[in-house]
Amino acid sequence: MFIAILTLLSALSISGVAIFYSVIGLATIFPGAFWPVVIMGSVLEVGKLVTASWLYRNWKHTRFLLKTYLTIAVVILSLITSMGIFGFLSKAHLEQNLAEDTITQRIDIINSKIESQETYIKRQQLVIDRAEKQLSRTTVSNTDAIDIEKGSLKDVQDKFKTLLAVETNAIKELNDRMKILDKDVSDVLKSNKSFFNEEKAAAELKASQKEERALINQKISEAQDRIAVLKQDYAKDTEVITLRIDKLRKGSIDDKSDVATQITQAESNILEAQNTIDGLIIDREPLEAKMIKLEAEVGPVKYIAALVVDWGVTTEVDTSEAVRWVILIIIFVFDPLAVLLLVAANQSLLRRFPVTPPKPQEVIDLQTLETPSSNA
Repeated sequence: MFIAILTLLSALSISGVAIFYSVIGLATIFPGAFWPVVIMGSVLEVGKLVTASWLYRNWKHTRFLLKTYLTIAVVILSLITSMGIFGFLSKAHLEQNLAEDTITQRIDIINSKIESQETYIKRQQLVIDRAEKQLSRTTVSNTDAIDIEKGSLKDVQDKFKTLLAVETNAIKELNDRMKILDKDVSDVLKSNKSFFNEEKAAAELKASQKEERALINQKISEAQDRIAVLKQDYAKDTEVITLRIDKLRKGSIDDKSDVATQITQAESNILEAQNTIDGLIIDREPLEAKMIKLEAEVGPVKYIAALVVDWGVTTEVDTSEAVRWVILIIIFVFDPLAVLLLVAANQSLLRRFPVTPPKPQEVIDLQTLETPSSNA
């Protein structure tokens, strides 16, 4: 009796968890009709368990067509449950991938800015070297000084192009994300489902996106402000360097009056770039810590993938493929185990509390006919 009750409790526990995962997974597949899908999935899941129990207890006394249909319904509902569980677990993995991709993207942007600043420092150092050579020798023209200024102008242009590309790509990625949010709302409006209000569902979905939309708009605005500052600085630096070049072209032979100023400005630029790099490194550290944490969470899956490769099953398995295989293995034993445990519990309970099978109709009719004569 204890085993029968334990089997029943295990079946109901697994079924309850399967129902939760399946219903949430199906609602994720149809986000525009969340509550209708939750209600429908819950009712069907409970009906599946009741049907499996009823079939086992009444298999011998049920007509062929009815038990055939009910058996097919249980199998199909089990497949639907497995599909919902797959959707639920896949969503969790995709959310983790999205977080990892977002952090990777932000780290790459910071690394690009650091590389740009390091390149800028190297070029400013070259400016200092050329200027010091200019001071240490006498020339018959200002050609070397003009070349230095042209190199500085090229440094400013390259730095501007690099940082502008970084900010422009960031705005493009934010706009792409906004388009995805708009498409989700548009898909709900175009779904044309008769059992729920499309406009209301779309409004609710858009309301749930409010915080993310506000954050995206804020980041776009900040990036646009940074681009405006970059353009202002570029125009200012270009104007200053151009004026120095014009002054050198009009100045006397071997005019070195502005060379010391160039060295001082280059040293100031180097110090500013180094401070910028320090700030970027500080910003990158928490992102790298999050990245390490995310990689640690998917570490077991990577070891499973490596084990498959070591066994010679395949030559290469990426993380996403390994996760899909793990999910498939889980769903193959999840809902089927719950249904079969429920059948096993019914079997144990029937042995403990046997039920007298109903008499055939022919026997009932015969007893009905015999009863009056016996009374006579």
